[in-house]
Amino acid sequence: MQWHEKVNAAVDYIESNLAGQIDIWQAARIAHCSEYHFRRMFAFIAGVPLSEYIRRRRLTLAALDLRERRGSVLEIAVKYGYRSAASFTRTFAAMHGVGPTQAGKTNAAYTTWPRMTFSLTITGGERMEVRLEDRPAFTIAGFKRRVPIQFEGVNPAMASLVHSLSDDDWALLERLSDTEPQGVIQAVADFTEGQAEQQGTCDYYVGAATRKRPADELAVLPSVEYELARGPELLRTLDEDLGKPEFACEIWIPVQTGQVS
Repeated sequence: MQWHEKVNAAVDYIESNLAGQIDIWQAARIAHCSEYHFRRMFAFIAGVPLSEYIRRRRLTLAALDLRERRGSVLEIAVKYGYRSAASFTRTFAAMHGVGPTQAGKTNAAYTTWPRMTFSLTITGGERMEVRLEDRPAFTIAGFKRRVPIQFEGVNPAMASLVHSLSDDDWALLERLSDTEPQGVIQAVADFTEGQAEQQGTCDYYVGAATRKRPADELAVLPSVEYELARGPELLRTLDEDLGKPEFACEIWIPVQTGQVS
């Protein structure tokens, strides 16, 4: 079974349980990955967090139930996981622009969110060399700032942190580096759920990988144990001039082997 077929099987499970209890761990198991990885992968590809997708699908089905007179507002609210008609009404109106009572009328307009299906399309790309490094845990220490997520172009918040560092700060990081990836590195971690829509935030570090005890004024990432579910993603630039249109770099991503059983 190919990757997209596994994800579609997980979506099938979610769809079959929209009117009941959805176990995200079970959906992730069907997709052959961890729950954290499944949530993150879904958000990246679908452009919407998994929890929001489920909410919109339930409200779409709720509108159809109301149109077909399949129960009272309270009965349909409970069916789709709401504890009261009031909370259901507020959420329903926020998505559809009309309340549940109005949506039940024959000529009422409301918003639908279709079931999502994943397919695999492969296009050209650039060659990327990949290697696996079996290494003990290490610490990333340096300077940290909470920044908004931005996929393209220069992130002003990240650039601001870089430009704020003094020559002494850079020298401190160079001295601190004593393990791969060597030198000054950049790291991002602790993404909020709005990552897919570039509405969230993350922790951005300019620091060094080290086994030394860092100075108290430096921010420290927890030890990296190479488990994709919670590890930071690192960028190591191999050129001095980061302002060049093209420059060489390494991306370090923590991974774990084996499958989720």
